Amino acid sequence: AVVSTQSTGERPHLVICNINRRKVDVNRDLDNGAQHNPHAERTWHDYHAFIRQARLNVMRNCGRGIIFDVHGQSHPEKLVELGYVLSSDDLHAVPLPEQSSIRCLSLCSRYNFQNILRGPQSLGARLSREGFAAVPSPAMPAPPTNYYSGGYTVQEWGSALGGSVDAIQLELPFHIRERYKTTGIVISSVLADFITDMYILNNSINIRQSQVGSRCISQLFWEFVEKIFYI
Repeated sequence: AVVSTQSTGERPHLVICNINRRKVDVNRDLDNGAQHNPHAERTWHDYHAFIRQARLNVMRNCGRGIIFDVHGQSHPEKLVELGYVLSSDDLHAVPLPEQSSIRCLSLCSRYNFQNILRGPQSLGARLSREGFAAVPSPAMPAPPTNYYSGGYTVQEWGSALGGSVDAIQLELPFHIRERYKTTGIVISSVLADFITDMYILNNSINIRQSQVGSRCISQLFWEFVEKIFYI
């Protein structure tokens, strides 16, 4: 989902690939994701064309925004893995903000990069406070073993390569996805809270006077999270 940073009353953009990853993997580059199959290549191009258009719309209408690329995984650690295009080795050291898919946010935020990435204001911290163990976060600043750092989508469409739209990959373990009717609502609220703090309030927009409040943002996120979890 591509979300604008201004509270304009518009809905988040939602892009879903309904084709099994054994046929086409849109979170890899074209050659690896489509394996030179013309039908798979068309799907790959269509998917990323939708993201490109949504991203352009957000930049043109709102200036800044963020992409949440949501996936499922079955690693035994059962963590919500948040990918910022920083490797496990990067996270075990001192990662540089300009290498991450939230480069633009790190430049514009009132919080420092380490706080945004794995400090008290990070998405991982907000998920952990709701009972979803996450990495990176204050409790787990670097992954123990298995970790998805961010695939093609956040690499290509986040702000690491420039632009004003950030991106975070969310890899959700099965025990969260199987209870999506309850966990989805909570995660939606966390995402809404993160956007409100990092983008809307950070841009000095008074959310109390805006057309969309935090409850409405949460409801919009629940609508798209429900679709993703259900699929």
